[in-house]
Amino acid sequence: MFKGQKTIGALAGMALMGMSASASAVTVLGITWDPDSLVDFSAQQSVYENFVSSVGDTLTFYGIVNQINGVSNFTSPGRELTFFGQYTVSQVLDVDADPYPDYVLFNNGTLSIYSDDSPDFNFMNPATAQDGDLFLSLSGHDNTINIAGTNYVAELFGNIVSGELGTGNAGGSGAGLWDVIGGAAMAYFDTNTIADSNTPGGFADFRYSTSFQENNVIVTGTAEMFGDSIPEPTTTALLGAGLLGLGVFRRRKRL
Repeated sequence: MFKGQKTIGALAGMALMGMSASASAVTVLGITWDPDSLVDFSAQQSVYENFVSSVGDTLTFYGIVNQINGVSNFTSPGRELTFFGQYTVSQVLDVDADPYPDYVLFNNGTLSIYSDDSPDFNFMNPATAQDGDLFLSLSGHDNTINIAGTNYVAELFGNIVSGELGTGNAGGSGAGLWDVIGGAAMAYFDTNTIADSNTPGGFADFRYSTSFQENNVIVTGTAEMFGDSIPEPTTTALLGAGLLGLGVFRRRKRL
């Protein structure tokens, strides 16, 4: 093998080694996940909410993350991953013959996810979901949905499928999008890989789905967040350095 070929092989190998090493499990603030997982990135959550029924109401939701990428032991010993967020009700829609709301649209969404080294989450106390180190900070992302022939734009769409909203017996589902704007793990999740339905279209970092049931004094439910996390941010730098080295070598060879 020629010397030049050895150099090219070494540089390419360095880049690939950087990619391979960075593609292993990642840990930030005691939270570990595998970017190579087939379901990366997914987080399953238990959610608790207050009642809302009118435009201008503030929806407060909070809870605890139970699994990441299908794994329940994703935290280091003595830690928990909790979250706290809010939306504002922007529209309440009745699209059928009955007098009850069928859809609730939300905007001005904020979400903070915390890695807490003193586990104390209590679903009756929202403050216990807001302590710890800031893992991720997110804001709502506009999306478009067609309801009964009309397009509506909102960050979160709630569909009431049973009962009457705000009375303690309603149940339904919701879907929305999130953008990552801060937190210790921001570099891994600010990926813009989730297409919205707007025209012209854009990209968010997470899609969010939830189901809920009003239970007289509180709203309970489950939720899932889906996105695409990347390996260690140094992967791109290492690969770029390797390719740059290849380019420099080839230019020198031509001189």
